[in-house]
Amino acid sequence: LNVTADNVGTDDNALSTDVGGQLNAEGTSDGDNPGNVNVENSGDLTTGPITADDIDLTATGDVQVTNDGDGADLTADTIDLNSTGGDVGSEDDPIKVDTDEVNAYGENVYIESDGDLNVGTVVAEDEVQLTADGDVTDTDTGAGVVADEVTITAGGNIGSDDNPLDVNADDLTTTSGGDTNLDLTSPSTNVDVTAGGDIDIDSTGAVQGKADGQSIDIVADGDIGSPSKPFEATLPNVGDRPSATSNYGSVWLKKLPLEFKLILNLNGGVLDGKTGTITIIMADGTVFVLPLPTRAGYRFLYWLGSIYYAGDEYLVVAGHTFTAVWQKIVGPAPGPDPGPDPGPDPYYGGPQVPQTGDALEARAVAALALLGAVLVIAALLCRREEETA
Repeated sequence: LNVTADNVGTDDNALSTDVGGQLNAEGTSDGDNPGNVNVENSGDLTTGPITADDIDLTATGDVQVTNDGDGADLTADTIDLNSTGGDVGSEDDPIKVDTDEVNAYGENVYIESDGDLNVGTVVAEDEVQLTADGDVTDTDTGAGVVADEVTITAGGNIGSDDNPLDVNADDLTTTSGGDTNLDLTSPSTNVDVTAGGDIDIDSTGAVQGKADGQSIDIVADGDIGSPSKPFEATLPNVGDRPSATSNYGSVWLKKLPLEFKLILNLNGGVLDGKTGTITIIMADGTVFVLPLPTRAGYRFLYWLGSIYYAGDEYLVVAGHTFTAVWQKIVGPAPGPDPGPDPGPDPYYGGPQVPQTGDALEARAVAALALLGAVLVIAALLCRREEETA
């Protein structure tokens, strides 16, 4: 069925149809500016792409849009999609909108946008899935998003600091490239919130589940977590802490990744100018390389707490204390005292003169022996001459 008019139906009197196939409707208004499209169909309602000032589609069955192009399925300032007995869009083929505000009702609601998605009131008996390349926000005049199960994916932010996204759901899963700001109005909400930026959750009830962001701030009237299943808060940096406040309940919180204290007892040594005991906080599953401390007069042997040598790797899975073990450095045993240094021997240009009497006596004995030998030889020569004469 193809319908073209200045306005197709009105807010008070929608065009009633019973179309089993595809309905193509176009409001032309003054010829250039699109008018409004208001259609009520008995059974399923399938349309082609529609551009109008305002679009209001209602069906007793499913509401679907068939679009062979890449653009939006529905383009208007305000879009209202209502199914009293079926789904709005489908999980495999959500309705792509380009609008300032979208409102929808159905057993399940599936809506997406190539840009920002601004929600007035989106209600489903079972599930709502909202997807946007930009931000997902609400008008602050509607009820926000209401369903048993809600899934929201945004390339940008979800909600804002001054206007958090209102959600009433038993189970809520959100993923954003930026910040996530939520107002939860269910008595108890189980959340799985992942954000590239900060996470801020306010709840009038209890909050269970987990969150993963650059910072996490939760304020709830009811409990946060439970004794058997604490709320899991994952933060990127060691030492970061989530903030969780319950106005009328209790808080059970587990920061992830788990962090453990490693204690280095230097036992008299020095490490990076520090003495005594050093405490290091490290995340679960990381690797700690044992350092090399120093101590004057001692040789470092190993770290006790099992035995770890400098340079060994320790996988952090729990807290641990390492105590430095030292060995005193002992030098060689000293010999006898040699007495004062006598200084160099004197030298006068001739043979070196000995300084001790023992050396002089040895030289005298040698001289007398030489003189005796000369006298003996002389006597023998004289005797031979006498015999010859």
